[in-house]
Formats: sequence, C-alpha cells, structure tokens
Amino acid sequence: MGFKDAIIKLREPAPQYVLGCLPAIATVGTTPYEGLITKVLWILRCLGSPFCGLMYFCAVGHDPIAMCVYWLPHTSFKMVKDRAAFNEEGDDYDYEPIPYRVFGYHARELVLTNEQRSLLKGCIAEASALDRLASVASAYHIIVGIFSGISRIVGQCIEQDWPHIPMSLAWILPAIYVRVIYGKVVFIDPRKKIKDLIIVKQPDPRKGRIISTYVTLIALLTIISPWTSVIFAYFTPPVGFHCRSRFLSIICSIWSLNSVVAFLSHIKGEKTAECGKKRNILFCFSGFVIILLFAFLGVLSDQSTLWVDLFGKSCDISGVCAKSG
Repeated sequence: MGFKDAIIKLREPAPQYVLGCLPAIATVGTTPYEGLITKVLWILRCLGSPFCGLMYFCAVGHDPIAMCVYWLPHTSFKMVKDRAAFNEEGDDYDYEPIPYRVFGYHARELVLTNEQRSLLKGCIAEASALDRLASVASAYHIIVGIFSGISRIVGQCIEQDWPHIPMSLAWILPAIYVRVIYGKVVFIDPRKKIKDLIIVKQPDPRKGRIISTYVTLIALLTIISPWTSVIFAYFTPPVGFHCRSRFLSIICSIWSLNSVVAFLSHIKGEKTAECGKKRNILFCFSGFVIILLFAFLGVLSDQSTLWVDLFGKSCDISGVCAKSG
C-alpha cells in the first residue's frame, strides 16, 4: 500500500461501534484529578483493570459523600478506639490512625462535621445531558453487539466478521447505568477541600459482612464476565471464528489477571486511590495494550482476509459455510 492509498484509507470513517464505545471507556475512567495526562492515565488504568473502574461505580453508587470520600487517602482519617463510648458530642476520645482507605473491605462509618459534609457535597455536580446521552449511545452499541453475537450463534452460518469489541466491553454496563440514572460526578478533587481529619469508627459487623460480600461479587463479575465474548466467538459458526476467540482470550486474560491483582490489593489494603505505584503502572500499561489490541481487532474485523495472512490457513472462513451446508 502506497502513501496515497494509506491517506485514502485513513479518510474512511471508523466503524460506528468503535466510536460508540469510546464514551463508555471515558465513563468508567472518570476522575476528579486535574491535568489531561492524569485523566488519560486514569482511563487507561480502569480499562486495564475492570475491577478498578467498577468498584467506584458499583460499591459507591450515587451517594455524594461516598463518591468524594473514595478519592481521599488514608491520611485524611482518624478512628476512635472505642466505638461504644463515642457519642459525637465533642468529648476528648482516643484516636488511632487509619492504615488503609475507608472503602470496600476496609469501610468505616463516617462521623462528619457539618462543615466537612458541606465541603464534600460541594465537590459534586450533575452530569451534563451530553454526557448521559453519550453513555446511552455506548450502552446501545454494547447491547446490540450482545444480541448480534447471540443471533450469530443460533442463526445461519455467515462468512462475515461481526464486531467483537462491543460485547467484550459488556462489563462496563453497570457503570453506564449508574452514570445515566443518577448522574452524579465528582468534578472537584476532594483532597483540596478537606483539611481537617475525618473521624471514623468501626461499622456494624452485619453491614461490614454485606459490603465484603458485595465487593467479592464485583470482583467475580470483572474476572468472569469478559470471557463471555470469547465463548460467543468460539461457538460462532464457521469454525474459522475460533481464531477470533483465541485473539479475544488474550484481552480477557489481561483483564482477569489485573482484576485479580486489584482485588487482592484491595483486600490487603490501599493507602490511596492509585493502589500503589507498581500496580498503577501495570494497569496503565495494560490499558494501553488493550487499546492497541482493540485497534488491531477493528482492522481485522474490517479486513477479514488479514486473519489468514497473519495467522495462517486455519483462520480462513471462505467457503466453509457452503461445505457445512
């Protein structure tokens, strides 16, 4: 392909499902941290480890206070030693530092002053109509991709690729639901607002068990759900689509491995939202690799003959449907 042909190729519009999925990726990677590079890195981080992205939306939900507290480091809190004796009347109690963020497995009951509560609520804003509509568009492409995959399995053999990318991003749907229905966004970094330490105390044991179980279910969702795209690709006739399932298994393996790492890191305890420098680098790099693999998969879906050129005759689907018929 010459330079002129390459320019003509670049002028061709990108597939709708690719553009439609971009807002979903931006939604799950939402952060109040300032700076374009920081925001891009956070998107890569959440794309590289689904557990990191869904924990914020699923475990926090739409509570404005919890949404802001999520972004505070462990040094922003102090815990009363005796929960039973604490009565919030300003008496001089014994406190101890908090070693981890008060979130998920290590959630604590917040004892906020009126000023702290007001400052935290001031960091919240309503998502714009454009933001919500973009998320709805992403959900549309993902859901259509899921039904397209189902129809390809139960329908006739078709010698044509279908877009695998929307189905592989189905794990983002819970985040889209929270954004569209509740529409709350932390637009100011709470670390700049909260100067005094927030008092916390041990939660009720029953509530703590419920939160731990819920976080475990989120982890299982992020570890298992991406593999549905591999299963659909594997059982899609003709047999040449087994090449697609092997390619998708690389993406899903990265997601599952990083979600396991993020989950274990959360159980061990995290001091900041970044969950450690080394793990943060791993997740950001994985997100960058995922983007490259998605771009490559988009090209392969558009030019199905490249499967044979790159991976051999086993990926050739030409004439297979006629033989099987």
